Amino acid sequence: MKSLIVQATEVDARSKTTDDIMECRTRKASVSKIMKIPASGKRKALIIVDVQEAFLTSESAHVIDSVAAIVKNVSYDLYVDATFDMMNNSLWREQEDWAMPPGSDTTTADKIVAALDGKLRLSVRKNTRSAFKGKPSLKEELAKHGIQEVHIVGLATHDCVIATAFDAFDNGFLTYVLEEGSEANGKDERDSALYVLRSHNMTNNSSLSATEEIEIR
Repeated sequence: MKSLIVQATEVDARSKTTDDIMECRTRKASVSKIMKIPASGKRKALIIVDVQEAFLTSESAHVIDSVAAIVKNVSYDLYVDATFDMMNNSLWREQEDWAMPPGSDTTTADKIVAALDGKLRLSVRKNTRSAFKGKPSLKEELAKHGIQEVHIVGLATHDCVIATAFDAFDNGFLTYVLEEGSEANGKDERDSALYVLRSHNMTNNSSLSATEEIEIR
């Protein structure tokens, strides 16, 4: 059994100000817990979904530290970072009345980029929920690298993470969302999405595969 140390943070602030986000990133959790990583023996990729400043709030900013620690301590055959942006004249404006033009806040968080240094990395840019609908084609790139299994982390559990997970499964990949590396800007949204994913054995804590354990503290 493999034991690794993964840094996480405790978040209790509610405001979306920069000061709150920075504060919550530096507040260390006082309780340690064990995190399971599916270990089927298949070639696997880590897909990091939308961990970008534009989506971070005091509720979710700690996910940067969690994802960076997973990148540093868990070995994958390919690391994918997917980011989201969309222009003002897109369907998002018509349907949901908002836009997120590309900019410095729509790129993967710097701490995660630093953790990815030296690793086999693929960047995917998307303007919808699922990373499988971005460019370049994630399905084709995973096949090119012989990937059979994907682990998914990022934002938001009930939105782009779960959409990417179901697309991954539908495209023929053994799929797990790593619960400790997946966040939302509200507990109810995160919990409801995890409930659905667990019902399909699609999280690390509901996996039917063998697992290895790491310590988060």
